[in-house]
Amino acid sequence: MLANCAGHAFFAPRLKVGADFFWQNVTVTEGRVHLPPAHVGDLVDELRIWPGGGRTCLDGFIYDRITRDAPMDAATRLTWLDRVSTLNRRFLPQPHARSAGTLARVGHEAEAGRSWPISLGAQGGRGGRTAGGVASLPCPSMPLTGSLAARPI
Repeated sequence: MLANCAGHAFFAPRLKVGADFFWQNVTVTEGRVHLPPAHVGDLVDELRIWPGGGRTCLDGFIYDRITRDAPMDAATRLTWLDRVSTLNRRFLPQPHARSAGTLARVGHEAEAGRSWPISLGAQGGRGGRTAGGVASLPCPSMPLTGSLAARPI
């Protein structure tokens, strides 16, 4: 069990794990999980364990593969990304890019395409693919407001 009501429950800046990083059978009752530019070989996780509500920040977190019994389908990973890709209500694109790149690298190209809701436009702007067309996403320095659904079609 991890808890810290005053801050980080798990803070591992520049963590390097050359092999498997297990994020399973962990309970984070209070505090935040923050893995700033950490790099692990294989990510073996249970998605429900990562705290939501802005309590997990994986911006800069690099994992080479998702392995073992960790889910690799786009729908499940998108749910996970919703929990871990904002900080102080600011959208962070790196966790999405990392997830899509990792899925593609391990042979799940179709799932990778479905898990990447962001596309960079010709002008360098950000847009998300939705059933209604292209929706604008704020740049990472702008807070999210209102309801924003950037989901693949």
